[in-house]
Amino acid sequence: MSTVLASPALARDPIVARLLGELEIEIAGHRIEWIRSKDGKLVKYLLLEPTGRASRADLCRLFWPLHDRQQAAQNLRTTCSNIRTALRRVLPETRIELYFRCDRREVVLATELAHTDLSTFMARVAEAREAMEAQRLDLAAEIYQAARALYRGPLLLDAPTEAHAAVAACVDDAWNEIQRTLLALQRIGARLPTLYRVA
Repeated sequence: MSTVLASPALARDPIVARLLGELEIEIAGHRIEWIRSKDGKLVKYLLLEPTGRASRADLCRLFWPLHDRQQAAQNLRTTCSNIRTALRRVLPETRIELYFRCDRREVVLATELAHTDLSTFMARVAEAREAMEAQRLDLAAEIYQAARALYRGPLLLDAPTEAHAAVAACVDDAWNEIQRTLLALQRIGARLPTLYRVA
């Protein structure tokens, strides 16, 4: 991570990212509006990368597989420029590189600042499983409902890697588990809030 992106001395607002369903990203309460859908998809890709970074070569190969090297590189430059323009609408110019930067080799997003619904969703499902194992059925129902409320749709991906596809599959499995388990808990009489009672 670059010195600028990683410096703890620079206070930065978090990136609030909703990855389930339609992509929504906010910084300091301001929603980022993308110029093209591809811009947001590339940011989503970086949010799913553990380090928040990817090489230019990998991004060109994944996002523009049918283009020659020169055309793909130009498309990536345009996309990165669009991302900076979108960030400029919610951030001062001097702060953009605290969140996003490009150099000759790689593109980097400050994912250490990111709070995603995906992380919260999967954490809630894990907590609900623990409650089920402990036979705390009312608590499990409550936590599964909290996870259900976070779900706005599948983790739709553009140019996914094998690892990203595996995450998407885990989300789909978790959603099916939530629906199946809440229905079973309702049938055995576990307490479910009336508002969210499974049909």
